[in-house]
Amino acid sequence: MTCCHGRRDGVTSEESYLGVGKKTTGRKVATCKWLFKKKERLSPAKGIKYKARVVARGFSQKEGVNYNEIFSSVVRHTSIRVLLAIVAHQDLELKQLDVKTTFLHGELEEEIYMIQPHGFQEPGKEDYICKSKKSLYGLKKSLRQWYKRFDSYMIEIGYLRSPYDSCVYYNKVKGGSFIYLVL
Repeated sequence: MTCCHGRRDGVTSEESYLGVGKKTTGRKVATCKWLFKKKERLSPAKGIKYKARVVARGFSQKEGVNYNEIFSSVVRHTSIRVLLAIVAHQDLELKQLDVKTTFLHGELEEEIYMIQPHGFQEPGKEDYICKSKKSLYGLKKSLRQWYKRFDSYMIEIGYLRSPYDSCVYYNKVKGGSFIYLVL
């Protein structure tokens, strides 16, 4: 269960949910569950890594109560093909990035209440609920909230969003070359 403690530490270090409080009538409460994954590493010497994450059960959310808009942009296939052609034609460097705890970076607009994750209930308060401060994996709006935060950050640091694809950002750097970023 070390992987559970690591994930819980990751979740709480991002201040994803507030302390627990009593469940009140009339308040819709999302359920949650643990997802476990066994990840084999490329090098056999590194062994197997076990991962765990608490996910909200988004199907228990109600439209108009727990969320409104859930649409989020997806990069166009044409954009990927064009940028890969530019990289190949100009012999540019291509890098891939990973955002750790992606959805935890999104801020919620609605109040979301959730049961405490199994195995991590506060002693004596097992029937209490917690208020989510951040988007969690499984919530209906998680991807949309992450995209909105990412978009505002990229604009803030000087990148421009493509008028043709909202998942393509670019920035002109010294020497006249460009940095392209694709979601």
